Amino acid sequence: MSELIAARAVTGIGGGAMMALGATTVGDIFSPRERGRWMGLIMSVFGLGSIVGPLVGGFITDNFGWRWVFYVNLPLGLVALASLVILLPRLGGHGRVHIDWPGIVLLVSGVLPILVALTWAGITYPWASGQVIGTLGIGAILLIAFAVWENHAAEPVLTLHLFQSRAFTVAVVLSFLVGIALFGTLTFLPLYGQGVLGYSAQDAGLVLSPLMLGFVLGSLVGGQLTTRTGRYKTQTVIGMAVAVVGMFLLSRLSATSPFTQALVAMAVTGVGVGAVFPTLSVVVQSAFPYRMLGTANAARQFFNNLGAVMGVPVMATIVIETLKNELPRHLPAGSGPRLAKAATSGAQGLIAGQSQGLTEAFGKLPPAVAHQVLTAVRVSLATGIERAFLVGTALAALGLIATFFLPEIPLRGTIQDHPTG
Repeated sequence: MSELIAARAVTGIGGGAMMALGATTVGDIFSPRERGRWMGLIMSVFGLGSIVGPLVGGFITDNFGWRWVFYVNLPLGLVALASLVILLPRLGGHGRVHIDWPGIVLLVSGVLPILVALTWAGITYPWASGQVIGTLGIGAILLIAFAVWENHAAEPVLTLHLFQSRAFTVAVVLSFLVGIALFGTLTFLPLYGQGVLGYSAQDAGLVLSPLMLGFVLGSLVGGQLTTRTGRYKTQTVIGMAVAVVGMFLLSRLSATSPFTQALVAMAVTGVGVGAVFPTLSVVVQSAFPYRMLGTANAARQFFNNLGAVMGVPVMATIVIETLKNELPRHLPAGSGPRLAKAATSGAQGLIAGQSQGLTEAFGKLPPAVAHQVLTAVRVSLATGIERAFLVGTALAALGLIATFFLPEIPLRGTIQDHPTG
């Protein structure tokens, strides 16, 4: 497992760079007004990949073995690399770049303990435990050291002067909140499909299709509107409003909800989030001179990823704590603590991605009792997911409020420096 983690870390370095460079490359090649169309296309490809990837991965794993999930990326990666070398326009840079290695180390060292603490909190250790509080404190101290260092660095990795731009600050807040909403939904909808609706692991992956198809539609339409109108604020406000409605509809799902109700909720959420995503890169790129595109894009992408990785453990804690509290109330009368513990353990295994968790926990029970216990787990799990989506709704609502503070910077039809907005 440590070897897999190390390999994924290396992969993440390359993937993180590509996510930031994709938007920066669009900014290099196209004018501010054209960027909306192309960012919408990039986001729609991301949405389609989120649908096709799990299906292809599941098929490969079932038929060829799990190692081929990684092998198949090697020829695809070589094709992509060759395409970059041959087809990507060559734009000359100016001057030497000095990488802020101390800033990078301080930033990663500060964020990592906070992520670990959020993963531990409420599951491995109580929220008020010394382990959680101490780890959060270490992360906070390191982030303060990072902020101090960045004020003196010659070429800071995340210059704090970026936040003097209201457009950048609002875009970062939106990226953080939208990251929580999108990736929280991507995480817990398959859990709802598998643990509540009773789908298989492969079918549970298909549950995301309406969400991502809505995301593709919203990205394409949102990008086209930005390019054609030269404006982005109105569609950002409308997109966040639609996302709030979609998240609220997701929070209304219960153990007895038909799949059509979930389908509508997912499609609405996907359209709203998809309409917002492309505009955030355009906002950041329009707020700063051309020479700062890379720094500004990387900073926005960082906060988007930060929202994703911070939101998921917090929402998971809500689901698990709700499960622990609700499950004893729904178990059959006379159930002993041993059965309650087995039910909780099996459900937590399902949350952790172990599809055999419920089977192992209840496989030896009489059929009638096993059915009652499974029903109790589904009802309790649905309640926990409902509360997690309510938190997502509240965060999306905060994002909607933030959109009203977004300044409208006219999008130019040519690539040139322009003043900070």
